[in-house]
Amino acid sequence: MLTADCSEYNGGSSRRLKQLDPLTHILTGACLSRAGLNRTTGLATLTLVLAAEAPDVDILSVFGGSVSYFQHHRGFTHTLLGAPFVAGLALAIAYGIYRLLRLRGGGTKVPVKWKLLYSYALLAVLLHILQDFTNSYGVRPFAPFNPKWFSWDIVSLIDPVMLAALFLGLAVPGMLGLITDEVGAKKQPFRGRGGAIFALVCLIAVIFARDLGHRRALTALQSVNYRGDDALRVSAFAPRMNLNPFAWNGVVETQNFFGVLPVNSLSGEIDSQGSMVVYYKPEETPVTLAAKKSRLGRVFLDWAQYPVVTTERLPADAGYQAQFVDLRFTSPDVVRGQAPPLAGYLTLDPHLNVLDMSLGRPSCATKGPQEAVLDFAVLDAGQPEPSEYLLLRCIQCSLTCLWLLRLPCASWLVPGPLPPMDSLPWEQRFCSSDRACRANSFLGRWLS
Repeated sequence: MLTADCSEYNGGSSRRLKQLDPLTHILTGACLSRAGLNRTTGLATLTLVLAAEAPDVDILSVFGGSVSYFQHHRGFTHTLLGAPFVAGLALAIAYGIYRLLRLRGGGTKVPVKWKLLYSYALLAVLLHILQDFTNSYGVRPFAPFNPKWFSWDIVSLIDPVMLAALFLGLAVPGMLGLITDEVGAKKQPFRGRGGAIFALVCLIAVIFARDLGHRRALTALQSVNYRGDDALRVSAFAPRMNLNPFAWNGVVETQNFFGVLPVNSLSGEIDSQGSMVVYYKPEETPVTLAAKKSRLGRVFLDWAQYPVVTTERLPADAGYQAQFVDLRFTSPDVVRGQAPPLAGYLTLDPHLNVLDMSLGRPSCATKGPQEAVLDFAVLDAGQPEPSEYLLLRCIQCSLTCLWLLRLPCASWLVPGPLPPMDSLPWEQRFCSSDRACRANSFLGRWLS
């Protein structure tokens, strides 16, 4: 049941922002470049890394509130129509960095081919959309002509196997390069091609394996009935951060209820421990109808595949609170005591006027028609403002890009000299006082 007292909200580890980890996209862009594209034009790595994450620029809509972000997330920037514009934005940022580099006397290992770079940026943007399509949140690739959501439902929002493959594909060649530097072996102008190709092949293998398991899970769910009722529709979703490739969360709909239960795609077993959780379909009331007609209700129901709307009366006849849940993001473990990982909450006055709406958890504020901030944080200390969250995301992505470009620091970001990366042992590369012009040369090599 819902509660009007936010202090009783049990967020726990389930409070997560429902989007694919940006690190997955950034590492994919880096692997694309290291696989050979960085040999064809300068700035390939920088452009591909930027473009691989650029569609998530829709994070700016968080300043309009949680419902605004929820409405526009994976919107125009994740469409086939918007992809060329997003690629152009990523290339413009890369060009700005390149001009700054040239002003400092830097360059690239190979000439910059801008038309080719734009095609690479477009490839990275389209790959971002494809990756988002593979998880259960989905995308709207044909909007605004067709606003329907599409999702493959085969991987979780954060897949540890994919992340590990991408990270190792980039990190292992770097570590091997340190060894060859120590023994004085001849340096290769471009390193890490084999590791990057291996990582991309692993991504494709994971997708195909998960698709096979997904099909087997759906077949198993369709083969039985549930409490004497035939299933009207069934779905299977990858559990969050689960290393078992055969474990799936099944959701079934019958005439009278929804069921959430575990499925094993290897053995075909369904709910082997009898842990299925049943949601009986609630009847429509004036309160649920008013909730569904609200802005939050329209946005949530447009996106949800298995929506469940529940209501309760607030104490002292202060009004009503409605909860929107999509069973795609529940599991038998979540629904037994934990708060839903992604839910919408709506507060109505006794006359069914909207007082407050929020995504993530119930809002404590009921001061008027406003939207509460989306609970992005997993911290118990509190809920960050949108600007704070955006700043944290920018810092995270910036540090990731600098790490991928192998830049401990950069003279065009931080005043002062930079270390001579090629001449010092690894443990001393952060404490040199060499001239910044040498760092610009190093920067140019890794931007190419």
